[in-house]
Amino acid sequence: VLLYKDAVSRDALFRRMAALHAFRKGARILVCDVEGLLQLFPEDVPSLRLEEGKETDFSSLPARLVRLGYVRSATVEGRGSFALRGDILDIFPVNAENPVRVDFFGDEAEKIKPYDFVTGERLSLAKSVEIAAATDVFFAEGEEARLKDALYGELSSFKDPAAYERAQAIAGEISAKMEGGAPFGGASFLLPLLGNSTDFASFFGDVLYLFDECKAVSDRIDALEKEHEARFAGLKRGGEAFSFSRRQLLTREEFCDKLEKARCAALQTFASRTYFFDPLKVYNLHSTPAGRYLNGFVNLVSDVRSWRANKYRVMLYCGNASRAQKMRELLFDEGIPVQDCPASLELLKGVAVLEEELPRGIVLHEQKLAVIGTSDLYTKATVKKRIRRRRNDMFTSPRWGTTPCTKRTASAASRARRRSKRRTAPKNTSPSNTAAATCCTFPSSRWTSSPVIRARNLPLSRRSGARSSRRSSSA
Repeated sequence: VLLYKDAVSRDALFRRMAALHAFRKGARILVCDVEGLLQLFPEDVPSLRLEEGKETDFSSLPARLVRLGYVRSATVEGRGSFALRGDILDIFPVNAENPVRVDFFGDEAEKIKPYDFVTGERLSLAKSVEIAAATDVFFAEGEEARLKDALYGELSSFKDPAAYERAQAIAGEISAKMEGGAPFGGASFLLPLLGNSTDFASFFGDVLYLFDECKAVSDRIDALEKEHEARFAGLKRGGEAFSFSRRQLLTREEFCDKLEKARCAALQTFASRTYFFDPLKVYNLHSTPAGRYLNGFVNLVSDVRSWRANKYRVMLYCGNASRAQKMRELLFDEGIPVQDCPASLELLKGVAVLEEELPRGIVLHEQKLAVIGTSDLYTKATVKKRIRRRRNDMFTSPRWGTTPCTKRTASAASRARRRSKRRTAPKNTSPSNTAAATCCTFPSSRWTSSPVIRARNLPLSRRSGARSSRRSSSA
């Protein structure tokens, strides 16, 4: 965000906004890199909710989506875009796995139909859809004038003529785009000037910050700060960055000051300095990674029995209901009792099979707890998506020596081939031992792309003889 860029990939922004929206909707755990905490945050993450049978002002719906950062297009081209045709809305929310189609009757949303973005296959109907904001820039009413004054007031700090000209062009382009009142590409450049921007401590409030390997996080902050300062100085000299652009990233001192009153914890391989806070207590845990069974049920049963003999508690994360049910049945057949996972871990006394998914497991020996993840139990299944075919598309199975072509070019090629054969054939050749051949390929999937050989004007016995002689000669 140091550099103002109009055409920029917004995939990282979409993932960030989806995570912030999930937090505001009650998500208990967020995982991020420390760079995500150093950046600026919007104070509010607005969203739009459409429910089946509920009314929404359909006439103002496109303008509301544009203010949320969505781009209108003829068809849905990816996340953050929407299309409106008559009373049908197609939109791909940044916080959803698939786009949805909403059928309206007047202002009422009749049906909400998710569909696969690649194949177009319809999925199960939904009762509602939550559309999170696709931008982190929201202009307050009357804020455009203050932003323009701040941009043009910076121009006097550029002494180099080329840098002044470039800064003036950026200020003019941003000012022209702000007149619409809607977010635009590269609007995050203005985050330090917006009244809606804040830091991570104000956005998240009273939460617990859990650091994984404080030494690595500290080194990462030092590298980010050094790179940020170097890039800012270079861009400022060239007129690409303004003085307020320095505030796009918190310094190390500012980051540590924000954590002084926050609740913090850290996980470290070795007992060492925590860098960002002074711990009240240190726990030493002896743990090992869980084994990889990958459909090896015999080894799993052997380890579970060994753990139970040593009074370990075991948790098996199967990933879905069908796998969990089958795992319960298999363990029951082996004489291993299974219980439901209680609300509190202290109440777990034996083996619990869960339907939830956990990528990797761990064995905590001091707590006598063995957690087996989904990837430790099962191999990952490959999902093959069916590609939607369109009319006049050429789908052929390519083979060595063949080239897909249309019927017209195939017939033209066959005519040219016949003419060349007539020119080169000896005049005393009798039709009894000569066969006219046609070789062509077809564009549709109903036809094979391999050459088709047709013999004409020959008796059945001579046709087979011609085939055998042709095969022997080619051999």
